[in-house]
Amino acid sequence: MVVLGVAGALVVPPLLAGGLPYRARFADGWDVGDTQGGQARVDRGAYVLSAGSGWRMWKSAPVSSGDTVVVKARARVEAGAGEFGVWCRGDTGTGDRYEFSVGAGGVVTIAKRRSGKPDTMLYGPARAKGDTGAITARCGQAGGGVTLALWLGGDKVAEAVDGDSPYGPGAVGVHVAPQGEQQMRVRFDSFEAAAG
Repeated sequence: MVVLGVAGALVVPPLLAGGLPYRARFADGWDVGDTQGGQARVDRGAYVLSAGSGWRMWKSAPVSSGDTVVVKARARVEAGAGEFGVWCRGDTGTGDRYEFSVGAGGVVTIAKRRSGKPDTMLYGPARAKGDTGAITARCGQAGGGVTLALWLGGDKVAEAVDGDSPYGPGAVGVHVAPQGEQQMRVRFDSFEAAAG
C-alpha cells in the first residue's frame, strides 16, 4: 500500500472577501518557502511549485470566490512528470477542494479532494486535445449541486456535476502532483479568478 503525502499552504494568507476579478502578482500574498513535500517560490514574476515523489502540493491564492468562479492559469512543466492545474471551492484548513488537472499527453481529470476520506474522481482520466498550458476551470452553483467544467486553451474538454454534499464557495489556487520517483516542478506564469 502506498501512502501519498499532501503538502498544503502551511502559512495560509488571509483571504480577501470577494476581491474578484483577481489577477495574481505572485509576490503579494502567495505562500513561499520549503515544506516536507516540496517548495513554493516566486521567480521573475512567476510562481514555481516543486513537489517530491509521493506528495501533492497545493497553494491558495489570496482571494475567495462566490457561488460561481472561473479560474485561469498559464503553466508549463519545467522538470519531472505528473499532473498540475487549478482548483476551486477549497477549504484552506482541511484541504477539501475541486481539482482540475492535466497530465502527460493531455490526460485530464476533475477530482473532489477530501481530507481524511477517499478522493472522488468526477471526470476521467481521459485524453483531451488542446493547449495543456492554458487551463480554465469553472465552478458554479446549480440548484443543490455544483457544476464543474474544464477547458484547455479555448476548448471545453471535461464536465461534471457534484450533487453529493457539494462544497460551498471558498478558496482557489494551483496544484502539482508528480508521478514516479522524480520531483516535479511547474512554473505558473499567470493566475486569474473572476465571477463567472
